[in-house]
Amino acid sequence: AALVAEAEAGVGVGVGVGADTDTDTDTDTNFDTDTCIDTAPFTAAGQAAHAAQQLSDRVTPAALAQFGAGAAAPWLAVSWRQLARRAAHLPFRAAQPDDHAAPLWLRVGDAAAAGAATRAVAGIESWWHQPAPLAWMARARHATDGLDATWPLLAELAWLAGPRLGAAALALNDPLLNRLLRRFEDEFDPESPGAADLASSDRADPLAWFPAWLLTELPGLLPRLRQARRGQCDAPERAFWQLGELLGLERQARHPELIAGRQRLRDAQPALYAAYMKSR
Repeated sequence: AALVAEAEAGVGVGVGVGADTDTDTDTDTNFDTDTCIDTAPFTAAGQAAHAAQQLSDRVTPAALAQFGAGAAAPWLAVSWRQLARRAAHLPFRAAQPDDHAAPLWLRVGDAAAAGAATRAVAGIESWWHQPAPLAWMARARHATDGLDATWPLLAELAWLAGPRLGAAALALNDPLLNRLLRRFEDEFDPESPGAADLASSDRADPLAWFPAWLLTELPGLLPRLRQARRGQCDAPERAFWQLGELLGLERQARHPELIAGRQRLRDAQPALYAAYMKSR
């Protein structure tokens, strides 16, 4: 009864467990009579985000308590899918990024919905220059193609908005990514002694250094990470490309240039230089 009350309070989600996601909709009432789900498109700014918050914060706990995790999961997937469909026509607004279909598709939790999220993000102009859509695309790519295919997007996200990388990692919950991030946080400090001469304009969120540090741990990722789009080319990104150049010089045994390049890296970021030289 409490769950039904939440739906009637305006969330507009279903009350039937395991409902078919492809049922016909009553076009006169904008209500699916088989699943009891409101299908009317959202018409005002903030409606989709509000409905998502209600479903996440109030309805989901009620569903889990009433049905248990196993039975609630397919019911909730139907609800998230319908919210995404109702938000499909909404434009992306940077001031209200969650008022968009893409994050709703990601909450569904299956490959088909991840594909829909990819298409929703691809429709946003210059999505790779905006933190929220870039994070959504990384999550969708991970769901459809795995971590290896997602590395370039994660690098771009680290450079563009470091905190967003941390949030995306929590959502991805990838074991390898989690282990690497923990090691990075434990072992690398961009403000360590010797880095005090960095210009204030070059001081970035610590996670912005993660792609460069990653090359010191897993240099074999360089071909994949090189697929990342170049961004604002601030200090962490410059260090990444500099490290990539050093790895190339090592393979070519171009020792004079390699020595000079290492000196530049040491001058630019001593902590990163130390991480790089640990395995040399």
